[in-house]
Amino acid sequence: MNDYHQLIAAAVIAQARKLERLIDYLEIGVLTGNSAKAVLSTGVCRYAVLIDNFSNTHCGDVKSSREIVEENLLPYSGLFELKEGNSSEELLLITDKFDIAFIDGEHTDQGCLSDLEKTLRLMRSDGIMFVDDLENPPSLHDVVRRFANENSLNFTYHNVHNGLGELSWPGKS
Repeated sequence: MNDYHQLIAAAVIAQARKLERLIDYLEIGVLTGNSAKAVLSTGVCRYAVLIDNFSNTHCGDVKSSREIVEENLLPYSGLFELKEGNSSEELLLITDKFDIAFIDGEHTDQGCLSDLEKTLRLMRSDGIMFVDDLENPPSLHDVVRRFANENSLNFTYHNVHNGLGELSWPGKS
């Protein structure tokens, strides 16, 4: 498990303890399912919605497909729903609320901002949103920080992987 997977898994466990219930999890950009696996393996996730179009434009030679993700997450069948498509469309179809979200989708300023805006409406008011790869490209760091400021969210930068942003509501983290 990578350092950022450990950080997110620890946040999921802490959130479940704080809320005294299982948590609901949203992930945008599933790739091979390793982040989702880290979360689901905590045993405190009630349900997860995972979204990916499997284009992998920013991951070089890493192979990904629905089949790879389903095989990787086989022990957790029934705990997740895998939606194949673009997050800009799929997020609009979701009406559920989530406690934790992990955004690792399109690595462009516009794509990241779109995911942030669409995910924010799906978050419970005591939720936490993580955004990966803030240094890839470096402009994503500014996009996420600005989004947090404009929406009165706390922003914490974690120096793991290629930069991980954590957004939470004031007084709720």
